[in-house]
Amino acid sequence: MSDEQTQPGVRIDASLWEQFRGDVEARKGAVRGHLKHEVEAALREYINASEGGDTHDRLNRMEKHLRDIEDTLSEMQSKEKDSDVGSTVKQRADEIEEFIRDQTGKSAVVGEDIVEMAIEQIAGYSEPTKEQYKDLLRERESLFPHPKQSDKFVRDKSEWVLMTQKLRQNSAISREQYESLVRQIGVEEFKEIYHDRKEGSPERGVQ
Repeated sequence: MSDEQTQPGVRIDASLWEQFRGDVEARKGAVRGHLKHEVEAALREYINASEGGDTHDRLNRMEKHLRDIEDTLSEMQSKEKDSDVGSTVKQRADEIEEFIRDQTGKSAVVGEDIVEMAIEQIAGYSEPTKEQYKDLLRERESLFPHPKQSDKFVRDKSEWVLMTQKLRQNSAISREQYESLVRQIGVEEFKEIYHDRKEGSPERGVQ
C-alpha cells in the first residue's frame, strides 16, 4: 500500500457522516485517532466487495452496513432513555421517603393515607403510579405491610419483626399469616433480627 495520502474533495450527506462517526465511536470508544483508519477500511471493504459481484451487490452490502449502524444507534438511544427513566423514578422514591419521614417523625408505623399523599405530591395521582411506588418502597425495604392492619405500614424492619412475633405469640394473627409474613424476608433473617433485638435463642423465640 502506498504511503502517499490525499484529501478527498467530495461533499456527502451530513446525516450519513454523523452516523458513520457514531458507529466509529461506539466500536472504538472515541472518534479522534480512529476516523481516518475507519474511512480507509470502509473504502477497502467496498472495493473488496466488488469481487465476484456487481454494483448492485456492493450497494446491498453498504445498505446492510448502514442498517447495522442505525440499529446500533437506536439501541444506544433506547438504553440512554431507560437509564434516564430509572434515575427519575429513583429520585422520586427518595423524595417520597423523605416526605414520609417528615410527616411521621420517629414513629415506626405510618398510615397508607400518608404514603399515598407523599406519592401524589411527588409522582402523580393515578392508581397505577401509587401502586408502582408502594411496590418500589416495599422492594427497597422502606415499608413493610403491617401484620395486623391492612391500611398501615411499618417503616423499620426490626420493629416489624418484633411486632409480627408479638402478635403471633398473643395469637392475634394465625399461623398461616405469620408464616407468610416471615417468608417475606426469609426465616433466617427474621430469626437473626429477632435475636439481635431480644435476649435469648431465636429458636426459642421464633416459631
